[in-house]
Amino acid sequence: MKDEGLLEIGPHYPVYSGGLDNEKAFEKAKEEGCKVVIPDDHTLTLDIDAPCLPSSYYKMINKLYQHFTIKESKVTFSKSGNLHVYLTFQESFTDTEKILLQALLGSDPVRELMSFLRVRKGNLGHAILMFEKENA
Repeated sequence: MKDEGLLEIGPHYPVYSGGLDNEKAFEKAKEEGCKVVIPDDHTLTLDIDAPCLPSSYYKMINKLYQHFTIKESKVTFSKSGNLHVYLTFQESFTDTEKILLQALLGSDPVRELMSFLRVRKGNLGHAILMFEKENA
C-alpha cells in the first residue's frame, strides 16, 4: 500500500510523513478555518490530546514553578474539544528547550516530534506551530 504522504516502515505500519513544510501547514489551517499561532521565545504551547490536563502535568508544572517564573497561562479548546495550553514565562527558551518542556508537560508527542524534526532540518520557517480556531 503506497499512499502519498505515507512512509512504509513495515508491512502493516504506515506513518504519515507530512508536517515539516510550514507553507502546507498554513494552507491546511486555512482549509480548516483555523489560524496558525507561532509562539514567541517566552511561550510554551501544549497540545493536550484530552479534554482535561493529565495528572502528570500538575507534578511537572510545580517543578517548573520552582525554577522559572510563569507570567501568564491560558487554556483554549481545540476544534476536537481537546486542550491547548499557553504558558508565558519571564525567561526565554530556545526551540529545542520549548519542545522538551512541552513534551514533558504532556503535549502531543507526535506534534513535538515533528517540531523537533523541523529544528533538526534547520528551522524550516517556524519550528513550533499551533492551529487555533479563528475565534479563540
